[in-house]
Amino acid sequence: ISANYRFQSTMKDSSPLILETILFKLLRGNSAIMETFESTTEQYGINLENGLYSAFVIRMELQSDSDEQFELLYDKPFYETISAMIDRHLVSVVETRSDEYTVVVYSTSEEDGGQLMESFSVLYEELRERIPDSHFTIGFGGYVTNVMELRKSYLNALNAIRHRHINDEGPLFAWSEEDSPPYCLPADFDMELETMLQEQQF
Repeated sequence: ISANYRFQSTMKDSSPLILETILFKLLRGNSAIMETFESTTEQYGINLENGLYSAFVIRMELQSDSDEQFELLYDKPFYETISAMIDRHLVSVVETRSDEYTVVVYSTSEEDGGQLMESFSVLYEELRERIPDSHFTIGFGGYVTNVMELRKSYLNALNAIRHRHINDEGPLFAWSEEDSPPYCLPADFDMELETMLQEQQF
């Protein structure tokens, strides 16, 4: 009885966790999302009205022995930094993979969204400074007007990361299907790659 009571009390105060679960299912394209969405948002007082939603995907590259260290030492500063930098636009931070976090944001106008891009560039520098031996790549997936379309923004953000130019060190990549050039490797890529490896430019 005591365990059940504690569990029920925890669930009553768990709207951030419930929201993260809903968004995780939404981003990953879970087929049962509508049922989950309708049954939980009202119950927990979660309001996801129409507006401009977007997914910023943060892909991490850590040293091979740093994964556990990240969980122990940097997980909390990671969330705190994002919350402080993104502030009023932040809906939730969702761990979509072990090396990937998706920051779901809400804006009232695209002009507002321009400031968000700047905030994420600053966030990149802040994360690099606070978490040693780390490298982050951030993909921006564009805006959707309904939270149920958020998966489209998430997939576009992944495309922005996957199709970036190999020598581009910029922190933030945006995906645009209209402007995207066809991607191909240069003719002498094998020589370039061999040189980079010899010089240890991993």
